[in-house]
Amino acid sequence: MLLRFGVANHRSMREYQEILFVASHSPDRLMFPVSVVDASVVPATVFVGANASGKSNLLDAMVEMEQLVVRSHKHYDETDRIRRSPFRLDPHSESSPTRFECSFTLETGTDEVPVYDLEIEFTDYEVCRERLRRTVRQERRSTHTLYTRQNENGKVHVEFGAQLQGANQITANLTRPNSLFLSAAAQNNHQQLTEIHRWFANDWKNLVSVGPISESSAAEAIADSQNRELLGKLLQQAETGVRGIDLIEREWDEGAIEFSRSVAQHLVDDLQVKDGPIPLKLADSLLDSPRRQLRLLHETAGDLLPLDYRSESLGTKMLLTLVLPAFDSLSKGSVLLIDEIDSSLHPRLVKAFVSLFLRPESNPKGAQLIFTTHDVTLLGTGLLSQNAIWMVDKDLEGVSTVNPLSDYKIRGDFERAYRDGRVGGSPELHGFFLDLTA
Repeated sequence: MLLRFGVANHRSMREYQEILFVASHSPDRLMFPVSVVDASVVPATVFVGANASGKSNLLDAMVEMEQLVVRSHKHYDETDRIRRSPFRLDPHSESSPTRFECSFTLETGTDEVPVYDLEIEFTDYEVCRERLRRTVRQERRSTHTLYTRQNENGKVHVEFGAQLQGANQITANLTRPNSLFLSAAAQNNHQQLTEIHRWFANDWKNLVSVGPISESSAAEAIADSQNRELLGKLLQQAETGVRGIDLIEREWDEGAIEFSRSVAQHLVDDLQVKDGPIPLKLADSLLDSPRRQLRLLHETAGDLLPLDYRSESLGTKMLLTLVLPAFDSLSKGSVLLIDEIDSSLHPRLVKAFVSLFLRPESNPKGAQLIFTTHDVTLLGTGLLSQNAIWMVDKDLEGVSTVNPLSDYKIRGDFERAYRDGRVGGSPELHGFFLDLTA
């Protein structure tokens, strides 16, 4: 579970901004206690703000950190530039390092789950600083540094704590200036650190810049899901008119087979692709895979009428786009990031979707939903606690700041306070003026 995330010098986040995903325990709300730090993780957190205030940039920073951990050693070579997006509106940020931090737990099957803190600072071509700490509680709480890494004159130097067991120095020798020690450790099967790397790779799911899922992707996800019947029931409860899901396996026709193989052969012969047999193998693999057609069943005159996926409304497609990864997250207890959750969905549907993460029956494994929205009606329902609502604002210099709603003293209706601009996160507009008579 994710307890904390911090970012500096990323897109509109110039100064360090930190978000906490924990709160004091509340008996009337679902929370997941972490006894090591005497706190409880909230199952859903929302960022609220005006257009271009920086909400999406927060989610983007989280995705960038996950990608840096998972990909930096495997996918970069020694000359590759590290992917980053520093603050562009002052001359100093371009050369200053970007900073990411997070605190998290791993599922260990025991009551005393350790808390890890990972800190990273990096520029375009090197990781300047990397540190991993672990907090445990036996008779008392104690924090140990597992390793600290720095770059000096283009060389990687790593100091190891006594609690880090494994091929530490061998991994340090293999770590490049532009890759994380954590990423290199996982690629070389470091026993203790591979588990942490796997959490980033498997337990961070993102739907940044959400668009409707394609039919092939939806069909594949539904075919692999153990919850097809539950998914059908949820679509029915959403009053979309859908009463069931039907998948049809179809064989590829001769035209598709011939086209696929001719393209593969073109890559081999005309473009002289390296490893020539690979495109042909990929073509054969594609043709051997099932070709699935997704149809949703609608009730009409006492019967069920199947409609092709392309005939469904954008709202139904967007609901599927959100629900499929949500089912996966809820079944595994992972983190799900969604940008603009209210896009193409009715506010009541958004509320119903978020509530999946707020009930112990549908969220028994501690899944977390982190999302952005403009829907103030959702925030005024009392569905989320003030600890779970974060207001995002941007000043005249283009710098974004993030503050929890609990920092504001609100009397009366929250929705009205938001619309009046008393809690931040809303644009200061006094109407548009446009003169077309000239």
